[in-house]
Amino acid sequence: MNDIGINKFLGPLGLHQYADIFQIKGYDVESDFCTLDKDDLDAMNITDKEHRGTILQAATHYQPSEEFEVFQWLRDNGIDHYFGNFIRSNYTNLHQVSVMELTADVLHELEVLLPGHRKRLKNAWQPRKAPDLEIRRRLWSACTDKMSPSSKEFMVTGAHMSTDALIMSC
Repeated sequence: MNDIGINKFLGPLGLHQYADIFQIKGYDVESDFCTLDKDDLDAMNITDKEHRGTILQAATHYQPSEEFEVFQWLRDNGIDHYFGNFIRSNYTNLHQVSVMELTADVLHELEVLLPGHRKRLKNAWQPRKAPDLEIRRRLWSACTDKMSPSSKEFMVTGAHMSTDALIMSC
């Protein structure tokens, strides 16, 4: 997952040359990108002023991908090593995960063969049937951590807004 997220962030910026340093320095999870600041770029020894500006500007608007939300949910449940299998089986967003039927055939297709992992997946999937709400809450929290208290207060008082709209605004 790590290099996929880095490439999704740096690719559109035309700054692939920094992919290795992002990986080496541990800025390798999509939720890292929306909180990048000047100190992070210093830690990665990214000194080109234009590149720094481009990266920081992109960071302020970056939203983790739907695939990352699936990865995060799997990771939260200790089964993230199945991420590639989920993507190959076209479970690329949390809605698809929440409506999948956990039959023996699906578990086999996902290559979840160990009984403990099957149980962990069923337990993670069963209670919610919609894991996206918790993931979206965490992503919103990660994005709003970089906001000023007055901005957060404004967003919270706009309670008629959907969670999606709140996440989109960070």
